[in-house]
Amino acid sequence: MVVRTMCVECEVVTEKSQAVCELCVPVGDDEVPSDEPFRAACLTSEYLRDQNKYWCERCLRYNEARRSVAYSRLPRLLVLQLKRFSGGMEKITRHAPTPLLMPCFCEPCAKRPPEQQPTHRYILWAVIMHLGQTLTGGHYVAYARDSSNGDFKCEREGNGDATTTNSSSSFMRTLFNRPRPPPNGCAAKDCCVPRPRPEACWLACDDDIVKPISNEEFEDLLSAEPKMRSAATPYLLFYVKSEVG
Repeated sequence: MVVRTMCVECEVVTEKSQAVCELCVPVGDDEVPSDEPFRAACLTSEYLRDQNKYWCERCLRYNEARRSVAYSRLPRLLVLQLKRFSGGMEKITRHAPTPLLMPCFCEPCAKRPPEQQPTHRYILWAVIMHLGQTLTGGHYVAYARDSSNGDFKCEREGNGDATTTNSSSSFMRTLFNRPRPPPNGCAAKDCCVPRPRPEACWLACDDDIVKPISNEEFEDLLSAEPKMRSAATPYLLFYVKSEVG
């Protein structure tokens, strides 16, 4: 994270860099775009004045200044914490958009011209939700993307038994000099042929209970407006950087 402060009198800019483990995103009343809900919350700027003036080392006095926060680069695993707990420890249940795909808002990407295609983006990989009314009470449930891919294949495919059967079949055809129709597969056809894996799903992890849910169910869970203060609300978001194209 890079914090830049510019004195409005001498216009000298000072920079201060610091490492951050996670980014905190406030949950407020302001409407935010659903495609980039965290950009404005993380790339902040403020005007320092009145009792909050900036001490300028060049002017040697307190002056008004402009301060901005940017990120020279973002990590591969980006953790966002939604600030859902007020000073009174009560939870803020207001709905916050949680996109499955998020554009990168690091400084090089933020300055990229609109017509230039991005080189990477962030994919939502896991979410920790809070059920309860306060920070000290309640329950946490994790939702993680099912990373398994590929086709289902029978464990017997390509083993020695199949080779023996093929060899025996070839020998019998040669012996009787009579062509045989191609094999139709074994009786367990449904497990011996490659089958496309079902649609990508998520894993709901509630203590020692893990169950898969579909993308539609997960998106409905994220888009639902909480009806009561103890409802499940996203608290920690885990995004993984992914190359585009």
